[in-house]
Amino acid sequence: MATAAGADRLVFLDVDCIPGPTTLTTYARHLHPSPSRPSPAVLGADVAYLPPREPGCGGWEHQLHRLAEVGVHRPDRVRPAPGETRAEPDLTRFWSLSFALTAADFARTGGFCPLFVGYGGEDTDFAQVVGSLGGSLTWVGARRHTTSTTPPRRRRSTMSRRWCATPASSPTGGGGGRCWGGWSSCASAASRLLTATGVGR
Repeated sequence: MATAAGADRLVFLDVDCIPGPTTLTTYARHLHPSPSRPSPAVLGADVAYLPPREPGCGGWEHQLHRLAEVGVHRPDRVRPAPGETRAEPDLTRFWSLSFALTAADFARTGGFCPLFVGYGGEDTDFAQVVGSLGGSLTWVGARRHTTSTTPPRRRRSTMSRRWCATPASSPTGGGGGRCWGGWSSCASAASRLLTATGVGR
């Protein structure tokens, strides 16, 4: 719908993510061609998790000014300072809670794979597609907030079918398969990919 309306830059937020006041401007500032960000160039940002409210206190909708104060960040995520960027060499660290790219780059990837029905694994798969096209992931310093959810553990078979149709030892999937980096079997490849992003934990 956004591209049909003429949008040339796309920002994706999970349904439970609340954008900060500078979310869109931060992404827009960095969505431009750069030799350091090969296409398809994906921008990502850290999110903060809102703690549960006390019973009877309602939600956070009446205290939006406190979100930055109370949000909790995962210590294992990359979190550049506001205004800074950091290239991410490991595309398995991509997650789809909050990211942006140009409409042209999104079209080049083909979008999210429809085989991933429901929640989980589709972002790992999308990162594989970006990597197979020679693309890049860059973290930008911005603020976002989301409620906490439990990672899924149900997408190993789909990941295996898409990225290990034939075991391969080359990073580009030589020998007919699309498996990254020399995993010995389809099952172990899917397991390592999902574990790397927290899906398999």
